[in-house]
Amino acid sequence: MRHSSRAGAALARLPEVDPAIAALSLWCIYRDTSEAPHSAGDTIYFGPEFPGLPLSEQTGGLAQHVLHVALRHSGRRAAARQRYGARFRGRLYDLACDALVNEARLQGKHALPRPAVRAAELVERLPGQERFDNVLAEWDSDRLYAALAEASGTGDDEGAVERYAAAQGFEPDLKDSDPENTEPEEWTGRDEEPMRAGQKAGSGGAAGTA
Repeated sequence: MRHSSRAGAALARLPEVDPAIAALSLWCIYRDTSEAPHSAGDTIYFGPEFPGLPLSEQTGGLAQHVLHVALRHSGRRAAARQRYGARFRGRLYDLACDALVNEARLQGKHALPRPAVRAAELVERLPGQERFDNVLAEWDSDRLYAALAEASGTGDDEGAVERYAAAQGFEPDLKDSDPENTEPEEWTGRDEEPMRAGQKAGSGGAAGTA
């Protein structure tokens, strides 16, 4: 398959906006697709409308998917599907992943599109959950999904989460990858240097993430 012809402008701008995420982007694969933009495994797919977006939105969307890849969200999603079986709710897992990535982007001092889902706002809608100053230090995609899934069985809470997601214009952007091929040790090594760079600079998508 050919390298994406649609990602060039965003990839060129990303080092100026966020050197930390730009370093992580070097490990990703980029492809064009006729579908909506999404990521699966190490590959990010760009739909036909992507080049027509403002460059800031292209760069923000690219950063979002690079973080999905670095955090191995599609592999974790597939593993969760195996664990939960017929009870697995893919849209809810995608919601947890997007909300956490958006918190990371905010901590990196990126502007988010408005509206956008946020993990801190989701946690506020869960019964009996303590609030934390740094939600990323306490939640990952699996834990947040489990809490959302548990709350969804209580009627009113399911409505609150779904209404919130709809109001924020949430659209899933993940597809499963092989849960046995997520290479967690390798990605941990790739993450460490960009995270240190982001923390040292006090800005960038990796700054302050757990």
